[in-house]
This record gives sequence, C-alpha cells and structure tokens, in this order.
Amino acid sequence: MKVRIFGFLHSQDKDRDAARLIVAGAAELGRHTAGPDVGCMVLADPDGNVFCGAGAITASPWWR
Repeated sequence: MKVRIFGFLHSQDKDRDAARLIVAGAAELGRHTAGPDVGCMVLADPDGNVFCGAGAITASPWWR
C-alpha cells in the first residue's frame, strides 16, 4: 500500500540540497517558480513518494 502523504522541505540552498537528495536516490520530477525568489523543486524518493523542496523563507511563516 502506497503512503499518501506530501512532504515539503525548506532549505537555505535548495539546489545544493536537492543535488544531495538525488545522489541519495531521489528523482527530480519538476520545478515551479512564481517569481525570482519564489519556487520549489518537486522530487520523489526511490519508493515514489513525492515531496517538494523550497528555498529560504524571507517572511515569517504563519506557524511561528
């Protein structure tokens, strides 16, 4: 049974951290941008579970 969960990771350097995840077995599925400083990279782990990696958040997130 496949786990239906979507993970979202934040990083100060999403390209560097995505490269590390790809070396560890993740696959890049796509990139989405909404401006020069806003975007995310969609990845999947070796089992096909999808997650997103985003760059640094400059504004205070709502959950703080």
